[in-house]
Amino acid sequence: MNKKYKRFNGITFLIAAFAILALTIGCTDPVEQSQPDTGENGYLTISIDGAGRTILPINANLSASSYTLVLSAPFKDSRTETWNGSGSKQVSLSPGTWSLVITGKNNNNDTIVRGSRDLIVITPGQTTTETILLQPVVDMEGTGTFTWNIDYPSGVTGAYMIITPLDSEFQLDSENQSTYCFTGYDNWDVNRVSKSNNNSPLELQSGYYKVEFFITGSDENSVSHNIGRVDYLHIYPSLDSYFGYNFTFGPTNYIISYNLNGGSGTQPSSQTVREGNSVTLASGSGLSRTEYAFGGWNTNAAGTGTNYNASSTFFPTGSITLYAKWIQGVIFSENFESTNSFTLVNGSQTNKWYVGTSTYYGGSRSAYISSDSSTYGYNNGSSSTVHMYKDVQFPQSSSPYTLTFYWRGTAESGYDFLTVHLVDTSTTISAGTTPSGSFGTNYVGNSNWTQATISIPASNSGTTKRLVFTWRNDSSVGSQPIAVDNIELRLNN
Repeated sequence: MNKKYKRFNGITFLIAAFAILALTIGCTDPVEQSQPDTGENGYLTISIDGAGRTILPINANLSASSYTLVLSAPFKDSRTETWNGSGSKQVSLSPGTWSLVITGKNNNNDTIVRGSRDLIVITPGQTTTETILLQPVVDMEGTGTFTWNIDYPSGVTGAYMIITPLDSEFQLDSENQSTYCFTGYDNWDVNRVSKSNNNSPLELQSGYYKVEFFITGSDENSVSHNIGRVDYLHIYPSLDSYFGYNFTFGPTNYIISYNLNGGSGTQPSSQTVREGNSVTLASGSGLSRTEYAFGGWNTNAAGTGTNYNASSTFFPTGSITLYAKWIQGVIFSENFESTNSFTLVNGSQTNKWYVGTSTYYGGSRSAYISSDSSTYGYNNGSSSTVHMYKDVQFPQSSSPYTLTFYWRGTAESGYDFLTVHLVDTSTTISAGTTPSGSFGTNYVGNSNWTQATISIPASNSGTTKRLVFTWRNDSSVGSQPIAVDNIELRLNN
């Protein structure tokens, strides 16, 4: 072979090699060039748009029972996945640019819906989310019908519906309108909102449509509303697609009414609360009944219904009348087991009131003095004055009242002890200061639980007073502090 031929053959080979390399570079997926294969996959999460708002013919099996997902990308093997269509579907894919085709079949294995999406970029370690709008697969031309029934609330002043084709191939009438709109409350009410299901169906070309319903008006509280709903309509040849919906103007208002149930005083005003919201019940302040104590509210006048505490948070499920609950005998009792009705005033004092389980008379809890907000015990080297109090409404009575409670504590006689006070509700109770109005005695010097009894004069009849339990100690010696349990205030009938 001569040298000229060898040189030409070598040049030809080099040109061919460069051409192949250039062709390879030119055909490489541009996204894949920017995303080198790291060996780590990304994820694609797929959901179906409008799956819960689909209007289908009522006399045909057109609901997809299964879906097939076909995913493809340049220079990669295609992927096929199956799915039941509920929730979302997640697929692990290698990095690159993918295309997706979804087809849905009914129980007869007929393909009835289809959707697609191109240029889905999958990045290593990341999740890409796509929502696919499915459209019906219509194999033959023709028209179907759309029938609807709308139930609406009182107070409607305007209503209209817009139907928009989502496939440009289909038009709504011979004038090629892009939307079909019913407007005007009267016209819609008479011709389209019949509850007897005798409204005339609307004829439409086979295809896929967006249906928008809107109403305006005012509710029973004269609050204006503009509400709407969007659905997706499938029209198939010779079949009728039906839709029914009940519009409401937001949550319902509930009325909470009060009945004094034999008591006297100013009846609390009715309260209006929106469905799903809460209301604070009336306190009952100022209500009274001779020889009875106000005990909150009950759903039954006889007190045999559901009890609700005064000033408690209440979530109504409908309009209701609450009756004052009158208790003969016990005005209030507190055993500290589930809740504590007393307010603790400890400030920055070293020894504090605490409700816990370190000591108790009955049950498993009591109120006691603690230097560590847990253990029954105190620091006798640090002086403290602390309180717990409760506002008490004394029912009308010509007889004295009786306060009883259990207590224990050796402390230090004359220096570290418990006192009980009855003061006006305007009195500020402050840590470090002892209130006036003490009655009873100084409670100290007993390591065992002992019941105390205090008579409260009938002159408090019909008033609301602040009942205060005060602990004080000086800064020297003393052993066991005070604990209190099972407090009870009664009428002397």
